[in-house]
Amino acid sequence: DSLKGSPHEGMACVECHSSLKGTQEFPHGTVKGVNCGECHQSALKQYMSGFFNKLQEMGYRGIPACIDCHGVHSMSRRADTRRVCGLCHQAELKLLSASVHAEAKPGSRPLVCTSCHEPHFKTRRGTMSDADWRMTLVKNCMSCHRSESADYLDSKHYNTLSAGDSLAPTCITCHGDHAILSHRNPAAQTSTERLDNLCATCH
Repeated sequence: DSLKGSPHEGMACVECHSSLKGTQEFPHGTVKGVNCGECHQSALKQYMSGFFNKLQEMGYRGIPACIDCHGVHSMSRRADTRRVCGLCHQAELKLLSASVHAEAKPGSRPLVCTSCHEPHFKTRRGTMSDADWRMTLVKNCMSCHRSESADYLDSKHYNTLSAGDSLAPTCITCHGDHAILSHRNPAAQTSTERLDNLCATCH
């Protein structure tokens, strides 16, 4: 019953618990762990090289596995990464929880860590130049804020960034990253009261 509504609905138990294939006697004995990579080969390969191995080399233990993010039987494609990532990244989660992204807008899903950060490739930044990485950050923001990005895309800031200048302002330069506040909030650095000071940090 717990498979109902999950991506695995309709699958037989032994499709995941492959060590039980051919078992005739039930209840069965000890079951070997499930290898998600039997079906999800590319995701597992990326997770191992871009996430697990890197953290293990750094000395971390208790690294989140597939089921920590996606669940076991009542599984979800979209993991509750605020809960999982927040185990280590508590400061970032606290800032996010007080930001404009804390609650979902009507008709939309709540923003989670993997809305902006890749879930299986924690070390993506190390494979890119600083300018390319900053352009990636802009594209991440634009995936939701298309209309708000129109002026920025027509600005000298963006033209300088797209030309390869790694010091050119991006969305997070002005709006921040985890602690983003609405421009209507007087405490936001993009509020009317504080906007001159923000621009003056560069100009």
